[in-house]
Amino acid sequence: MKVITVEDDPKMHKVIEDRNLLAQYDLLRTMVEIALTETSVTVSHEIIHRLHYHAVVGICDEPGAYRKRGVAIHHSKHAPPHPDQVVPLMDELIAYLNSNWAAKTAIHLAAFTLWRICWIHPFIEGNGRTARAMCFWVLCVKLRLWVPGKNTIPKQIRENRRPYYAALAEADQSDLRVSFINLGMMEGYLDGLMKTQLAS
Repeated sequence: MKVITVEDDPKMHKVIEDRNLLAQYDLLRTMVEIALTETSVTVSHEIIHRLHYHAVVGICDEPGAYRKRGVAIHHSKHAPPHPDQVVPLMDELIAYLNSNWAAKTAIHLAAFTLWRICWIHPFIEGNGRTARAMCFWVLCVKLRLWVPGKNTIPKQIRENRRPYYAALAEADQSDLRVSFINLGMMEGYLDGLMKTQLAS
């Protein structure tokens, strides 16, 4: 399948990107509703892969696949880990969510998901779109409802990224090797976004 890059055809790339966003949102809602029928929840690589696939199909040559080459993050001093570390780090993310699902709050789990996927940057492109969708999946499934409101958290982030980047930068000071997770700003940020969504 041919891939349309922004360099090849900026207008068509934007059309596909916008269509993908709608398709990913529909898939996200379906995946949340299916998860809400289950008595127990298990976060998996498959959920993340599917959300990524729908975000970038047609504009990325590896939709739904973890990267095998290096990448850089715009608007950040953070250098993503080597490709060989991607799968082990994603394993750690999933293990953290599953082992802390009952004990931690929805906001904490969503904040951890959003930050950690962005930090690992497991895909060639579409990392932010996938992180925001997965963050919302975690939030909804943990709260046991599709969070209502038209002004959704992912939409709010897309429309005003400055506080998003600031919260990510603050969270990047975390050091999981010593169990230091610095998510205070990110949790407060997401809590505010959720309140805005609920009021919309």
